[in-house]
Amino acid sequence: FVSSALLLASEVITMLRYLSLDPIFVTAFVVPALVNRLASMLSSILVSLSGPRGVELKIDNPEQYNFHPKDLLSNVFETMARFANGNESVAFIDAVANCAYYTPAAFAKASSTVKRLGLLEPNVLEAFDQLNSKAQARAEALKAAEDALGDAPDEFLDPLMQEVMEDPV
Repeated sequence: FVSSALLLASEVITMLRYLSLDPIFVTAFVVPALVNRLASMLSSILVSLSGPRGVELKIDNPEQYNFHPKDLLSNVFETMARFANGNESVAFIDAVANCAYYTPAAFAKASSTVKRLGLLEPNVLEAFDQLNSKAQARAEALKAAEDALGDAPDEFLDPLMQEVMEDPV
């Protein structure tokens, strides 16, 4: 089961990286209904591979399980850099900054890992580093705004996610 799941995950990320070459697909993925989920998914993979618990992913015979962490890291890294530099980059950067997985340190560590291993071109590294700096600034601004507003009344919170509803029905 694990090898099938990892193979499927790798194929999905590879396809997403391929689709991110076309600005039309980037625009399609950065709609309000998808952008937060996309940013959370990509950020969670990135943090899992290069965050503080990334060293726990060492396994014997990774090929047996279709686990190729360098390929996965470079695909996620490149996809995020492309989304952050597209026409809809502001929405994607806001979504990354607002997602629970985002930490500037983990993103910086991912960047240094990709650079150290020589997985991608310098222009992709620069684009990702710009994403991280913009997301960090945006996360700080969002936190300051949230602190200034205080807690929202319960009737404005989504009952499942406990987030402020933007478009309640």
